[in-house]
Amino acid sequence: MACSVANCNKCVDDTEDQCETCDTNQKPDGDGGCTPMVCSVSNCTKCVDDTEDQCETCDTNQKPDGDGGCTPMVCSVSNCTKCVDDTEDQCETCDTNQKPDGDGGCTPMVCSVSNCTKCVDDTEDQCETCDTNQKPDGAGGCTPMVCSVSNCTKCVDDKEDQCETCDTNQKPDGAGGCTPMVCSVSNCTKCVDDTEDQCTECEGDLVAKDGDCAAKDGGGGGGLPLGAIIGIVIGVVALLVVLILLLLFFCCRKRKTTREYVDHVTGSKTETRSTEPKEKVDTTEETEVTVMNREQREGTGDAENPLNGPPQDGTIQIVAPRRKARRVRSVHAAATEVTDIDLDYMYDNKNEIVEED
Repeated sequence: MACSVANCNKCVDDTEDQCETCDTNQKPDGDGGCTPMVCSVSNCTKCVDDTEDQCETCDTNQKPDGDGGCTPMVCSVSNCTKCVDDTEDQCETCDTNQKPDGDGGCTPMVCSVSNCTKCVDDTEDQCETCDTNQKPDGAGGCTPMVCSVSNCTKCVDDKEDQCETCDTNQKPDGAGGCTPMVCSVSNCTKCVDDTEDQCTECEGDLVAKDGDCAAKDGGGGGGLPLGAIIGIVIGVVALLVVLILLLLFFCCRKRKTTREYVDHVTGSKTETRSTEPKEKVDTTEETEVTVMNREQREGTGDAENPLNGPPQDGTIQIVAPRRKARRVRSVHAAATEVTDIDLDYMYDNKNEIVEED
């Protein structure tokens, strides 16, 4: 007898329409026929033949769990978003700013743009954020920012139109620009750089004092200008040099010596000068003289000394000793001035001092 049941491997004995053993992956339907087995395992593509609860092949990225079921595969690669299908150790897609390293792993992307803080995600040659005071150049690179504010030394970081530090004697105007400082000190022609209330140069005879302009102190408390002090110092030094040179000149030069010779017979005098070193000159010399009366001195009387003559009648003659006259000489450095005092002309025959008219 031939079994007429579809998908039936063997009918019940002596029957043609009652299936006993269905084909593979078919099961009896209870009415003598066969029906397909249905795999009841989640995420299972195919169960074990002739079973409905034992998975043989799990779905993509699933793997058997050892109990007939399926469990998700876990990508074990660091910084990997997705592994290659049905693998756990081969990265297909790395995390943001990571790239495959060629061995199934991931490695960080390195931004190669100069002066770039951060590249566009998942790129290495397109800058998204440039360093401080740099800006994107429109081609993926960076270019320096240029402060466009007039009279500005430095703009605010990452700004080209907001001044942070103005030039000397300029100040921020509150709107990102710079405006000149105005010296507010009365009678002041110039304030200290970068100030408006500290004067350094005043009008006329006024002087700067404690940031203001004031009259000069009567006692000179304001002090002399630097130029005057320098002039005084130079003058004093020059005067000292001149004095030292004069002192050396007078101390070191050869002194001239003048000698005077007096002929006491003729009364003539002669002088000689020399530049030889000056010898010590005796300032006193003694000379024997003979006392003469006025007539003898003037040449009108007898030339004989009356003291040496015979005694006159009735007159006691006393022989006077010869007198010694002192001749005094006064000697000076450059010239010798000699003053001869001859006592012969100072006494008469009575040994009295004669005063000439």
